[in-house]
Amino acid sequence: MKRDRIARILAEAEIAPVSTEVAKRHGISYRTLMRYQERARSDASLAAAVAKEREALRGSWVEDATTFLQAAFRKMTELAGKAEKPGEIRPIAGAVKITAEALTVREALSGQQPGGDREGPEASEASGDDADRRSPAVH
Repeated sequence: MKRDRIARILAEAEIAPVSTEVAKRHGISYRTLMRYQERARSDASLAAAVAKEREALRGSWVEDATTFLQAAFRKMTELAGKAEKPGEIRPIAGAVKITAEALTVREALSGQQPGGDREGPEASEASGDDADRRSPAVH
């Protein structure tokens, strides 16, 4: 099997919650997957290819989640404007919440401050830096 395909399979197996599903999806046995993992531990070139694939997979996941969030917010705005079927908003809002939480967890696990890479007022809100928007204290 080609090195690039093995690297892709191994990267998916590292990210996926169930590596047996990855093996099945690629038409290989779980034992073959284990052999590939053993090979990657002793082959620096394969290990580097796996790392590259892993980063590509993580990047595409973030892009997909961001695109989903944008589309979901548009749909929620559209449905809220119609107000005929307010019950349709709840499942979309739930999916938005789950996706946003997943992105926040990913940022936290990678050492980023959640929301730290965003632009505009949302970034300062996420970082807690809202001193410039506070109203003066009344005594």
